[in-house]
Amino acid sequence: MRRITLSFIISMAAVLFAHSVGQAQTHLTAALNTAQAVPTPDVSTRPTGTGTFTLLPTSFLAFKLRFNITVTNLSGPIIAAHFHRAPAGEIGPVVRTITEEFDGHTASGIWSIADDEPLTPELVRALLNGEIYVNIHTAANPAGEIRGQIYPTAGFKAVLDTQQAVPAPTVSTTPSGTGSFVLRGTRRGVELSFDITVDDLSSPIIAAHFHHAPRGQTGPVVRTITAAFNGNTASGVWRSTDDEP
Repeated sequence: MRRITLSFIISMAAVLFAHSVGQAQTHLTAALNTAQAVPTPDVSTRPTGTGTFTLLPTSFLAFKLRFNITVTNLSGPIIAAHFHRAPAGEIGPVVRTITEEFDGHTASGIWSIADDEPLTPELVRALLNGEIYVNIHTAANPAGEIRGQIYPTAGFKAVLDTQQAVPAPTVSTTPSGTGSFVLRGTRRGVELSFDITVDDLSSPIIAAHFHHAPRGQTGPVVRTITAAFNGNTASGVWRSTDDEP
């Protein structure tokens, strides 16, 4: 009986983006709601919002962020709106004011290194690490009525073979596999959609997991995906709200 292990590291997303962003644009999204605001306000109107973002290289180590944000059902008019720097669940300083970009409930604009509040390389790294958030302030909730963490929307691929297994097994068949993954931000955090297919295993699958370790090393299980397999194919969603988040 053979155990499948798939080494896939979510924390490497920012590294992959940082490597590729100089060659192509990067798309990001944000879902704004009261649940992400710190402290969480009590708002009867159930305000929400969405944001789409495109990060584009302009020169060596310089970028611009094109953004479009729409909010709805606020308790009152917007009195201020900002990008802040902090991980989810924490509060952080303002890094870019976007109040003037709002026309009613919609904002569009560009954040660049040439701005008075510049998009520095350090802030680009924070953005790709999910450490920049949108905060919408109202008179009833001056600390923030709705908030949305900005996350990259990314696609990844994985190729499975015996050569990557540690230790490398001796198998008479030629087992192989492929996986496709999409990482995105949602209103409740981050989720990873996955589709994995394996073939020519020596025997039925008894367990399958995501592990956390660099290539060539072993690491702990971070998500069990055994139940996601139906025969030689697995599909599912790994969420930041799961039992193995």
